[in-house]
Amino acid sequence: MEEKEQAKKPKIKYGFRIHEDISQLIDSHVPVANTQTRSAFIEEAVRFFCCELDSKTHQNVITSETARVIRDNIKNLENHLAYILYNIAGEQANMGLILADRLLNMTDEEIRATRNDAYDIIRRRSGFISFSDAMNNARFDPESEE
Repeated sequence: MEEKEQAKKPKIKYGFRIHEDISQLIDSHVPVANTQTRSAFIEEAVRFFCCELDSKTHQNVITSETARVIRDNIKNLENHLAYILYNIAGEQANMGLILADRLLNMTDEEIRATRNDAYDIIRRRSGFISFSDAMNNARFDPESEE
């Protein structure tokens, strides 16, 4: 829409001098910038540069808004992590209470082997396994029947 309005406005003719290397830069970037002429490329470049300058003058406003958004995201992540940690602690407590008496009947080597199995399951399941999943794993694992 804005481009159509710009096309209706008459253009002002400017005459200015530029160095040869800048001219070559413009010529090499006209196709990349998806513009058809040097004038269109220079218009886009000036708009982009002015936008960059404006953003520097409004940097304090942008920075404070960005900081607020980041703080809100961090707070949401904190709440999410607290929820996950609470669930993990509940699963761990549940498992500990149910298995406490069974460990008394196991040798140290059996305890180490069970711990290694647990870490293998965690690695396969991307870091978390619920107690019910562990129970299902134990029920259907042929090695646990031995």
